[in-house]
Amino acid sequence: MKKFLLTTALFLIIATALSPTARGQGYVAAASVKAQTTNTAAYFDSTGTLSATPNVCTGCPIPTGTFAKTVTLNSTQLKNLHSVPDTLLPAPGRNLTYNVTGAYASIQYNSVAYATDSVLNMYFNTGGVIGQNTDVTYETKNYTSNFLIGTADDQNYPSNQPLLLTTATANMTAGNSVITVTVYYTFLPVPF
Repeated sequence: MKKFLLTTALFLIIATALSPTARGQGYVAAASVKAQTTNTAAYFDSTGTLSATPNVCTGCPIPTGTFAKTVTLNSTQLKNLHSVPDTLLPAPGRNLTYNVTGAYASIQYNSVAYATDSVLNMYFNTGGVIGQNTDVTYETKNYTSNFLIGTADDQNYPSNQPLLLTTATANMTAGNSVITVTVYYTFLPVPF
């Protein structure tokens, strides 16, 4: 009897936390912005099964709503960011791309400022900068600044490509602070 009650309670909690999408295709969390804490999207596919890989089958729904993903980079990662770009969002799946609706970076200043190339660029793996932050890495105090979204190459929305973070032309030098980047995005279907 205890097992039945526990199972029933768990079902009611899950059912309460989920709501059908506007078109009735699958289910998404009821909150208007969904936090993504791992490098995979989570949603219910066309069979009602929780899936970690979007759009892997014919008829799978496109995740709806606005999502948010936060990535924290330490000073070692930041000083090597041009050589080793960081993956902000993994490849979303076949026939999907990301529509970045906003992003910001926050520096938790320690004691030494970053130098050399301190411009942060967001781009898809196939190239084309879609967002840029030109000031957060220059700060010598705790500071938050937005990314300019929609730079010159913003018309390039490739299918199934990760969103990466790098510096514009070279690795930064010096610096010992932590930077946190938060990206707000939706999923877009693309025919190719």
